[in-house]
Amino acid sequence: MANRAIIVAAIALALAGLVSLTLVLRTAPSVTDMPSPIKPDLTPAYPVPPPPLTVYQAPVPPNAALPERSQPSTPSAAPTSEPVARAVRWKPIKSWTGSGIKTTEPFGIDKSPWLIAYRLRATREYGAYLGICVYDSDKLSDVAVNTQSEGANTTYVYTTGTTHLGINGMGNWAVTVYVQD
Repeated sequence: MANRAIIVAAIALALAGLVSLTLVLRTAPSVTDMPSPIKPDLTPAYPVPPPPLTVYQAPVPPNAALPERSQPSTPSAAPTSEPVARAVRWKPIKSWTGSGIKTTEPFGIDKSPWLIAYRLRATREYGAYLGICVYDSDKLSDVAVNTQSEGANTTYVYTTGTTHLGINGMGNWAVTVYVQD
């Protein structure tokens, strides 16, 4: 009760301009000066998990071929009929570069899947964002890319026929469409 009276008097004097409020309040005991019978235990009751791992996927070059399966070094008793992975070759058919929004011209896709390779570089003003939508005529078919990560990457698209892309980017971007050769 006495502390409350001191604080009220100090505020009144400070408002009157007769005494500095900071000097009076510094003389009042603080919570840290008072003895506390209970010391808080700041150790967590459960183990603290490590920070999340950031996994970066290396971009796949469009003309990367799958390795051939190696034959076992020792002969097996019975021959196996496992299929051998075939190398897929990709050829570029369309490319665009820019920043901002672009609707591409229509192009034809005869074989599925096809590949969109993209590269994104942030700008100081806007950061990095790239969204690529695939359209069948004027209907949305697929949201192929939706990223805020700088760098290069690829994505597969599983549609055929006449299509076009809607590209929405903040930063500088380059987009190339590849089809199977």
